[in-house]
Amino acid sequence: MLPAVPSAQYSIAAPRRAVPGPEAVAVTYAVDPRHRYARWTAPRRMIVNPRSIPSHTRCRRELAERITATADHLDQLRFVCSGTEAVMSTMRLARAYTGRTRIMRFNGGYHGHFDLVQNKDEARMLGAGLDPAAMRSTLFADHNDVASAERLFAAHPGEIAAVVVEPIAANMSLVLPEDGFLPWLREICDRVGALLIFDEVITGFRLTFGPSSNLLGVAPDLTAFGKIIGGCTPVGAFGDRRDVMRLLEEQKVLQGGTLAGNPLTMAAGLAILDELGTPGFYEELERKGALLEAAVEKHRAAHWLALTFVCTGSIFAFIFLPPGTPIRRQEDVERQPRQPYTDLYQGMREAGYHLAPDIEDPMYLSAATTDKAI
Repeated sequence: MLPAVPSAQYSIAAPRRAVPGPEAVAVTYAVDPRHRYARWTAPRRMIVNPRSIPSHTRCRRELAERITATADHLDQLRFVCSGTEAVMSTMRLARAYTGRTRIMRFNGGYHGHFDLVQNKDEARMLGAGLDPAAMRSTLFADHNDVASAERLFAAHPGEIAAVVVEPIAANMSLVLPEDGFLPWLREICDRVGALLIFDEVITGFRLTFGPSSNLLGVAPDLTAFGKIIGGCTPVGAFGDRRDVMRLLEEQKVLQGGTLAGNPLTMAAGLAILDELGTPGFYEELERKGALLEAAVEKHRAAHWLALTFVCTGSIFAFIFLPPGTPIRRQEDVERQPRQPYTDLYQGMREAGYHLAPDIEDPMYLSAATTDKAI
Protein backbone atom coordinates (compact mmCIF):
# COMPACT_ATOMS: atom_id res chain seq x y z
CA MET A 1 0.00 0.00 0.00
CA LEU A 2 1.19 3.52 -0.75
CA PRO A 3 2.76 5.61 2.02
CA ALA A 4 0.51 7.76 4.16
CA VAL A 5 -0.61 10.93 2.54
CA PRO A 6 -2.45 13.73 4.31
CA SER A 7 -5.51 15.77 3.67
CA ALA A 8 -5.54 18.70 1.28
CA GLN A 9 -4.10 21.16 3.76
CA TYR A 10 -2.24 18.54 5.68
CA SER A 11 1.08 16.82 5.97
CA ILE A 12 2.37 13.41 6.96
CA ALA A 13 3.39 13.40 10.58
CA ALA A 14 4.36 11.08 13.38
CA PRO A 15 1.81 8.54 14.66
CA ARG A 16 -0.79 9.99 17.00
CA ARG A 17 -4.20 9.07 18.37
CA ALA A 18 -6.98 9.83 15.89
CA VAL A 19 -10.63 10.41 16.74
CA PRO A 20 -12.30 8.04 16.22
CA GLY A 21 -10.29 4.90 15.69
CA PRO A 22 -6.94 3.39 16.64
CA GLU A 23 -3.45 4.83 16.34
CA ALA A 24 -3.21 6.79 13.10
CA VAL A 25 -0.87 9.03 11.18
CA ALA A 26 -1.62 12.50 12.50
CA VAL A 27 -2.04 15.41 10.17
CA THR A 28 -1.53 19.15 10.44
CA TYR A 29 -2.47 22.07 8.29
CA ALA A 30 -0.24 23.16 5.44
CA VAL A 31 0.42 26.27 7.51
CA ASP A 32 3.26 24.52 9.32
CA PRO A 33 6.07 22.49 7.70
CA ARG A 34 7.43 21.71 11.18
CA HIS A 35 4.37 19.78 12.40
CA ARG A 36 5.38 20.32 16.00
CA TYR A 37 4.98 23.13 18.46
CA ALA A 38 7.37 26.03 18.24
CA ARG A 39 8.57 27.81 21.34
CA TRP A 40 5.21 29.21 22.46
CA THR A 41 6.46 31.23 25.44
CA ALA A 42 6.01 34.56 23.66
CA PRO A 43 2.58 33.78 22.14
CA ARG A 44 1.37 32.49 25.53
CA ARG A 45 2.51 35.69 27.20
CA MET A 46 0.45 37.69 24.70
CA ILE A 47 -2.66 35.76 25.74
CA VAL A 48 -2.31 36.03 29.51
CA ASN A 49 -1.05 39.61 29.63
CA PRO A 50 -3.51 41.97 27.92
CA ARG A 51 -1.23 44.92 28.63
CA SER A 52 1.07 43.54 25.93
CA ILE A 53 -1.53 44.19 23.19
CA PRO A 54 -1.13 47.81 22.05
CA SER A 55 -2.14 49.07 18.62
CA HIS A 56 1.43 48.70 17.32
CA THR A 57 3.96 46.21 18.57
CA ARG A 58 7.64 45.60 18.32
CA CYS A 59 7.01 42.01 17.19
CA ARG A 60 4.97 43.24 14.21
CA ARG A 61 7.86 45.34 12.99
CA GLU A 62 10.34 42.54 13.68
CA LEU A 63 8.31 39.94 11.77
CA ALA A 64 7.86 42.29 8.82
CA GLU A 65 11.59 43.03 8.75
CA ARG A 66 12.48 39.36 8.88
CA ILE A 67 10.13 38.48 6.04
CA THR A 68 11.19 41.37 3.79
CA ALA A 69 14.83 40.48 4.39
CA THR A 70 14.31 37.13 2.64
CA ALA A 71 14.00 38.60 -0.89
CA ASP A 72 15.46 41.63 -2.63
CA HIS A 73 12.12 42.52 -4.23
CA LEU A 74 10.28 42.71 -0.89
CA ASP A 75 10.52 46.40 -0.03
CA GLN A 76 7.53 46.71 2.28
CA LEU A 77 4.96 44.44 3.89
CA ARG A 78 1.54 44.83 5.49
CA PHE A 79 -0.26 42.22 7.60
CA VAL A 80 -3.86 41.03 7.29
CA CYS A 81 -5.70 38.04 8.77
CA SER A 82 -5.95 35.61 5.83
CA GLY A 83 -4.53 34.71 2.46
CA THR A 84 -7.78 35.82 0.83
CA GLU A 85 -7.35 39.32 2.28
CA ALA A 86 -3.73 39.39 1.16
CA VAL A 87 -4.50 38.56 -2.47
CA MET A 88 -7.52 40.86 -2.51
CA SER A 89 -5.34 43.72 -1.30
CA THR A 90 -2.70 43.14 -3.97
CA MET A 91 -5.37 43.30 -6.67
CA ARG A 92 -6.84 46.49 -5.28
CA LEU A 93 -3.39 48.04 -5.21
CA ALA A 94 -2.71 46.92 -8.78
CA ARG A 95 -5.93 48.43 -10.05
CA ALA A 96 -5.28 51.70 -8.23
CA TYR A 97 -1.65 51.88 -9.36
CA THR A 98 -2.38 51.20 -13.04
CA GLY A 99 -5.78 52.86 -13.31
CA ARG A 100 -7.08 49.68 -14.96
CA THR A 101 -9.76 47.21 -13.87
CA ARG A 102 -9.18 43.78 -15.40
CA ILE A 103 -7.28 40.96 -13.71
CA MET A 104 -5.79 38.04 -15.64
CA ARG A 105 -5.53 34.70 -13.89
CA PHE A 106 -5.25 31.05 -14.85
CA ASN A 107 -7.78 28.23 -15.00
CA GLY A 108 -7.39 26.01 -11.96
CA GLY A 109 -5.77 28.64 -9.75
CA TYR A 110 -7.37 29.54 -6.44
CA HIS A 111 -6.77 32.94 -4.86
CA GLY A 112 -9.50 33.29 -2.25
CA HIS A 113 -13.27 33.63 -2.13
CA PHE A 114 -13.89 37.28 -2.97
CA ASP A 115 -15.83 38.24 -6.09
CA LEU A 116 -12.92 38.82 -8.47
CA VAL A 117 -11.39 35.39 -8.00
CA GLN A 118 -13.79 33.02 -6.28
CA ASN A 119 -14.21 30.79 -9.33
CA LYS A 120 -11.31 28.47 -10.06
CA ASP A 121 -11.91 28.38 -13.79
CA GLU A 122 -13.99 29.82 -16.58
CA ALA A 123 -15.94 26.63 -17.27
CA ARG A 124 -17.46 26.27 -13.80
CA MET A 125 -18.54 29.79 -12.88
CA LEU A 126 -20.58 30.05 -9.69
CA GLY A 127 -22.39 33.36 -9.55
CA ALA A 128 -24.58 33.19 -6.45
CA GLY A 129 -23.96 36.25 -4.33
CA LEU A 130 -21.22 37.61 -6.57
CA ASP A 131 -21.13 40.96 -8.31
CA PRO A 132 -21.53 40.31 -12.07
CA ALA A 133 -19.44 43.37 -12.90
CA ALA A 134 -16.56 42.07 -10.79
CA MET A 135 -16.81 38.66 -12.43
CA ARG A 136 -16.63 40.25 -15.88
CA SER A 137 -13.39 41.95 -14.85
CA THR A 138 -11.65 38.59 -14.60
CA LEU A 139 -9.89 37.08 -17.61
CA PHE A 140 -8.89 33.40 -17.68
CA ALA A 141 -5.86 32.02 -19.47
CA ASP A 142 -4.53 28.46 -19.41
CA HIS A 143 -1.70 27.76 -17.01
CA ASN A 144 1.75 27.37 -18.60
CA ASP A 145 0.27 28.55 -21.91
CA VAL A 146 2.04 31.66 -23.19
CA ALA A 147 -0.11 31.85 -26.33
CA SER A 148 -3.32 31.77 -24.29
CA ALA A 149 -2.19 34.69 -22.14
CA GLU A 150 -0.85 36.59 -25.12
CA ARG A 151 -4.25 36.42 -26.83
CA LEU A 152 -5.90 38.03 -23.81
CA PHE A 153 -3.39 40.85 -23.73
CA ALA A 154 -4.00 41.43 -27.45
CA ALA A 155 -7.79 41.37 -27.01
CA HIS A 156 -7.74 43.82 -24.07
CA PRO A 157 -5.01 46.37 -24.74
CA GLY A 158 -4.47 48.81 -21.89
CA GLU A 159 -7.16 47.16 -19.74
CA ILE A 160 -5.28 44.55 -17.68
CA ALA A 161 -4.11 45.84 -14.30
CA ALA A 162 -2.38 42.68 -13.15
CA VAL A 163 -1.65 39.04 -13.75
CA VAL A 164 -2.03 36.90 -10.64
CA VAL A 165 -0.52 33.44 -10.56
CA GLU A 166 0.64 30.78 -8.14
CA PRO A 167 4.31 30.46 -9.16
CA ILE A 168 3.97 26.78 -8.29
CA ALA A 169 0.32 25.88 -8.81
CA ALA A 170 -0.90 24.02 -5.73
CA ASN A 171 -4.65 24.24 -6.20
CA MET A 172 -4.99 22.10 -9.33
CA SER A 173 -3.21 19.14 -7.79
CA LEU A 174 0.44 20.16 -8.27
CA VAL A 175 1.54 21.76 -11.53
CA LEU A 176 5.07 23.05 -11.87
CA PRO A 177 5.92 26.07 -14.03
CA GLU A 178 7.40 25.20 -17.39
CA ASP A 179 10.74 26.70 -18.34
CA GLY A 180 10.21 30.22 -19.60
CA PHE A 181 6.59 30.63 -18.45
CA LEU A 182 7.19 32.87 -15.43
CA PRO A 183 9.98 34.88 -17.12
CA TRP A 184 7.62 35.49 -20.04
CA LEU A 185 4.92 36.76 -17.67
CA ARG A 186 7.49 39.09 -16.14
CA GLU A 187 8.54 40.38 -19.56
CA ILE A 188 5.05 40.95 -20.96
CA CYS A 189 3.80 42.64 -17.78
CA ASP A 190 6.72 45.07 -18.02
CA ARG A 191 5.99 45.61 -21.70
CA VAL A 192 2.27 46.40 -21.32
CA GLY A 193 2.39 48.16 -17.96
CA ALA A 194 0.59 45.51 -15.91
CA LEU A 195 1.72 44.31 -12.48
CA LEU A 196 2.75 40.72 -11.80
CA ILE A 197 1.32 39.26 -8.58
CA PHE A 198 2.64 36.04 -7.06
CA ASP A 199 0.18 34.26 -4.78
CA GLU A 200 2.55 32.58 -2.32
CA VAL A 201 -0.04 31.84 0.34
CA ILE A 202 0.91 28.16 0.08
CA THR A 203 4.46 28.28 -1.30
CA GLY A 204 5.86 31.11 0.81
CA PHE A 205 8.33 29.60 3.35
CA ARG A 206 7.20 26.11 2.32
CA LEU A 207 10.06 25.32 -0.08
CA THR A 208 12.74 27.72 1.13
CA PHE A 209 13.23 30.36 3.80
CA GLY A 210 11.29 33.05 1.99
CA PRO A 211 9.14 33.22 -1.15
CA SER A 212 9.49 30.54 -3.82
CA SER A 213 10.36 33.35 -6.23
CA ASN A 214 13.88 33.06 -4.77
CA LEU A 215 14.10 29.56 -6.23
CA LEU A 216 12.41 30.43 -9.52
CA GLY A 217 14.47 33.51 -10.34
CA VAL A 218 11.53 35.78 -11.21
CA ALA A 219 10.66 38.84 -9.11
CA PRO A 220 6.99 39.88 -8.98
CA ASP A 221 5.66 43.37 -8.33
CA LEU A 222 3.46 42.22 -5.45
CA THR A 223 3.47 39.08 -3.30
CA ALA A 224 0.77 37.57 -1.08
CA PHE A 225 1.70 35.40 1.90
CA GLY A 226 -0.34 33.41 4.42
CA LYS A 227 -0.49 30.17 6.38
CA ILE A 228 3.10 29.45 7.45
CA ILE A 229 4.14 32.98 8.43
CA GLY A 230 1.57 33.00 11.25
CA GLY A 231 2.70 29.79 12.92
CA CYS A 232 -0.76 28.15 12.85
CA THR A 233 -2.65 31.36 13.67
CA PRO A 234 -4.89 33.35 11.25
CA VAL A 235 -2.58 35.44 9.09
CA GLY A 236 -1.93 36.95 5.72
CA ALA A 237 0.53 39.51 4.42
CA PHE A 238 1.16 41.34 1.19
CA GLY A 239 3.79 43.67 -0.14
CA ASP A 240 6.70 44.24 -2.47
CA ARG A 241 7.48 47.39 -4.46
CA ARG A 242 7.70 50.54 -2.38
CA ASP A 243 6.21 52.76 -5.10
CA VAL A 244 3.10 50.56 -5.19
CA MET A 245 2.77 50.14 -1.43
CA ARG A 246 3.04 53.90 -1.02
CA LEU A 247 -0.59 54.18 -2.14
CA LEU A 248 -1.54 52.79 1.26
CA GLU A 249 0.57 55.31 3.16
CA GLU A 250 -0.92 58.13 1.12
CA GLN A 251 -4.39 56.73 1.86
CA LYS A 252 -5.22 56.53 -1.82
CA VAL A 253 -6.08 52.88 -1.25
CA LEU A 254 -8.02 51.82 1.82
CA GLN A 255 -6.97 48.72 3.72
CA GLY A 256 -7.51 47.93 7.37
CA GLY A 257 -8.44 45.25 9.85
CA THR A 258 -8.96 45.25 13.59
CA LEU A 259 -6.91 42.12 14.20
CA ALA A 260 -4.39 42.55 11.39
CA GLY A 261 -0.89 42.28 12.80
CA ASN A 262 -2.19 41.34 16.25
CA PRO A 263 0.62 40.55 18.72
CA LEU A 264 -0.40 36.92 19.25
CA THR A 265 -0.05 36.14 15.55
CA MET A 266 3.14 38.16 15.25
CA ALA A 267 4.74 36.34 18.18
CA ALA A 268 3.69 32.99 16.70
CA GLY A 269 5.16 34.02 13.34
CA LEU A 270 8.48 34.94 14.92
CA ALA A 271 8.54 31.61 16.77
CA ILE A 272 8.05 29.57 13.62
CA LEU A 273 10.59 31.60 11.64
CA ASP A 274 13.12 30.85 14.35
CA GLU A 275 12.66 27.14 13.71
CA LEU A 276 12.39 27.34 9.93
CA GLY A 277 15.66 29.25 9.93
CA THR A 278 17.49 26.37 11.58
CA PRO A 279 20.42 25.33 9.35
CA GLY A 280 19.51 22.35 7.18
CA PHE A 281 15.76 22.54 7.81
CA TYR A 282 14.70 22.78 4.16
CA GLU A 283 17.45 20.43 2.99
CA GLU A 284 15.97 17.79 5.29
CA LEU A 285 12.51 18.31 3.80
CA GLU A 286 14.05 17.93 0.33
CA ARG A 287 15.65 14.66 1.41
CA LYS A 288 12.33 13.34 2.68
CA GLY A 289 10.62 14.37 -0.54
CA ALA A 290 13.18 12.46 -2.57
CA LEU A 291 12.78 9.44 -0.28
CA LEU A 292 9.00 9.49 -0.75
CA GLU A 293 9.36 9.87 -4.50
CA ALA A 294 11.63 6.80 -4.65
CA ALA A 295 9.21 4.77 -2.50
CA VAL A 296 6.22 5.68 -4.65
CA GLU A 297 8.09 4.90 -7.87
CA LYS A 298 9.11 1.49 -6.52
CA HIS A 299 5.49 0.73 -5.67
CA ARG A 300 4.24 2.05 -9.02
CA ALA A 301 6.69 -0.03 -11.04
CA ALA A 302 5.99 -3.17 -9.03
CA HIS A 303 2.26 -2.93 -9.63
CA TRP A 304 2.31 -1.41 -13.13
CA LEU A 305 0.25 1.57 -12.01
CA ALA A 306 -0.82 4.33 -14.39
CA LEU A 307 0.41 6.93 -11.93
CA THR A 308 2.40 10.14 -12.18
CA PHE A 309 3.96 11.35 -8.94
CA VAL A 310 4.64 15.09 -8.90
CA CYS A 311 6.90 16.41 -6.18
CA THR A 312 8.80 19.59 -5.43
CA GLY A 313 10.45 19.91 -2.06
CA SER A 314 7.88 18.93 0.57
CA ILE A 315 4.80 19.33 -1.69
CA PHE A 316 3.58 16.32 -3.65
CA ALA A 317 0.58 14.93 -5.50
CA PHE A 318 -0.67 11.71 -7.07
CA ILE A 319 -2.05 12.06 -10.59
CA PHE A 320 -3.50 8.87 -12.05
CA LEU A 321 -2.13 9.21 -15.55
CA PRO A 322 0.69 7.16 -17.12
CA PRO A 323 4.25 8.26 -16.29
CA GLY A 324 5.53 10.78 -18.78
CA THR A 325 2.10 12.32 -19.39
CA PRO A 326 2.52 16.10 -19.66
CA ILE A 327 0.95 17.83 -16.64
CA ARG A 328 0.88 21.47 -17.69
CA ARG A 329 -2.54 22.82 -16.74
CA GLN A 330 -5.85 22.06 -15.04
CA GLU A 331 -7.21 20.34 -18.14
CA ASP A 332 -4.41 17.77 -17.94
CA VAL A 333 -5.11 17.03 -14.28
CA GLU A 334 -8.84 16.62 -14.95
CA ARG A 335 -8.22 13.88 -17.53
CA GLN A 336 -7.35 11.37 -14.82
CA PRO A 337 -10.02 8.86 -13.76
CA ARG A 338 -11.33 9.49 -10.26
CA GLN A 339 -12.05 5.94 -9.15
CA PRO A 340 -8.42 4.89 -8.56
CA TYR A 341 -7.92 7.79 -6.18
CA THR A 342 -11.24 7.10 -4.45
CA ASP A 343 -10.15 3.50 -3.89
CA LEU A 344 -6.78 4.65 -2.56
CA TYR A 345 -8.41 7.20 -0.27
CA GLN A 346 -10.85 4.72 1.21
CA GLY A 347 -8.27 1.98 1.65
CA MET A 348 -5.78 4.26 3.34
CA ARG A 349 -8.43 5.76 5.59
CA GLU A 350 -9.47 2.31 6.77
CA ALA A 351 -5.80 1.67 7.52
CA GLY A 352 -5.61 4.83 9.63
CA TYR A 353 -4.13 7.26 7.12
CA HIS A 354 -5.66 10.53 5.98
CA LEU A 355 -5.35 11.53 2.33
CA ALA A 356 -6.50 14.67 0.61
CA PRO A 357 -10.28 14.36 0.17
CA ASP A 358 -10.12 16.13 -3.21
CA ILE A 359 -8.15 14.60 -6.04
CA GLU A 360 -6.99 18.08 -7.10
CA ASP A 361 -5.41 18.92 -3.73
CA PRO A 362 -1.69 18.45 -3.10
CA MET A 363 -0.16 17.14 0.12
CA TYR A 364 2.80 17.98 2.28
CA LEU A 365 5.68 16.45 4.18
CA SER A 366 6.75 17.94 7.47
CA ALA A 367 9.74 17.98 9.78
CA ALA A 368 7.99 15.40 11.96
CA THR A 369 7.63 12.92 9.08
CA THR A 370 9.85 9.96 9.88
CA ASP A 371 11.69 7.82 7.36
CA LYS A 372 9.72 4.88 8.76
CA ALA A 373 6.41 6.60 7.94
CA ILE A 374 7.60 7.21 4.38
